[in-house]
Amino acid sequence: MSVDNLTADLLALCRIGGRLAGTPGETAAREYLTARLAECTKNVYFHEFSFSGRIPVDSEVSIVEPSPAAVPSIGLVNAPATPTGGLTAALVDLGRGAPADLERAPDLTGKAALVRHEYMFTSGTVHRRLKYQMLKERGATAMLVANCHPGLGPVAGGVGIGADDDMPAVGIDWESGERLRDLCATSTPIVRIRTTVEHRQWQPGNVLADIPGQTEEMIVVCAHYDGHPIAHSAIDNASGVIGVLETCRRLAPIAASLRRGIRVALFTVEEWGLQGSRRYLQDLDPRERQRITAAINLDSIVGHPRLCALTGGDESMEKLLRHVSITTGPVIRPVRVHARNSDHYNFAAEGIPAMRLIAGYDYPDSQTRFVLTSADRMDLVDIDQLQHAATAALRLVRAACEVEAWGQWGR
Repeated sequence: MSVDNLTADLLALCRIGGRLAGTPGETAAREYLTARLAECTKNVYFHEFSFSGRIPVDSEVSIVEPSPAAVPSIGLVNAPATPTGGLTAALVDLGRGAPADLERAPDLTGKAALVRHEYMFTSGTVHRRLKYQMLKERGATAMLVANCHPGLGPVAGGVGIGADDDMPAVGIDWESGERLRDLCATSTPIVRIRTTVEHRQWQPGNVLADIPGQTEEMIVVCAHYDGHPIAHSAIDNASGVIGVLETCRRLAPIAASLRRGIRVALFTVEEWGLQGSRRYLQDLDPRERQRITAAINLDSIVGHPRLCALTGGDESMEKLLRHVSITTGPVIRPVRVHARNSDHYNFAAEGIPAMRLIAGYDYPDSQTRFVLTSADRMDLVDIDQLQHAATAALRLVRAACEVEAWGQWGR
């Protein structure tokens, strides 16, 4: 692995900023990635599609009763704006916001709900999108998500789907969340929320590159390049993008000797509910779909020295992991879930063998706990871990491209 290339790509992507889809940061990232892929192959192209969404512009939250106070906040991606003058509502503390918490909750009609952000990379997590949907169904008027880390300000994230019944949603800081929780324990606090958004329609662009092998079959190696409006979106997901770029650089010179070619796919609008990869697969010609043997998705591949792969129990992918672990290393632990929070899920839903390479799954003390916060900056990325993860990705993709009959490693 070229540490110089890894460092240069990390610096370039983080200098762009959070790369929120629909903003100049997304465009700048797309241009940079296009140029980097063109250094490896002439077969660089785009999958563009029409998309409309709500981009957060401004957010103000305050406690009205019992003691007036401002609450630091950030609007969540694709949540609608409040009415022009804001909305005022009683607040209910729902703990994590898990299904069991809602079952015990009082009537939520017309109330604002306080829930907790939680470590996302574990099988027991309840994703904020699920919390949001459950709260909508219970008649809540707004959702406040409290950061679970002190000193890092409001937590970011995406929620709405563009539906008419979507409700305003904001991320707030840990300190305000604790204060509101204490108030809810002894009273019914009243909060005021005002958010503004920009309704935008644009043409997002998935960046793709084909590197032919000996047959028409392809292995997709993918990552999402969009992020959030705070910090650098360094772990999530500059790290995965950099792993894809380095894999492309290393395999391009030898691809003609491999049984399967490589299709690089750098998706956008992932943070809006995996929309980029979903639209790509929806628009894919059936003949092109048949060429894809498997998909290897790199998302948040640094933050802990232990790498895992979310396989959903796919036997062929687990055989691939065992083959690489035994023959070249490193050891990558399979996790038999397909979490709906990254692009591999859309491939698996189409019946394509898929996995997500990730660092720190089931390790809540890992640095990946800081994604979606102001700490997800360039200096959070350990270059040695990035080199280790990029090497793992390279070996997985190469083994997937080399095997004569898919799924037949070691026979």
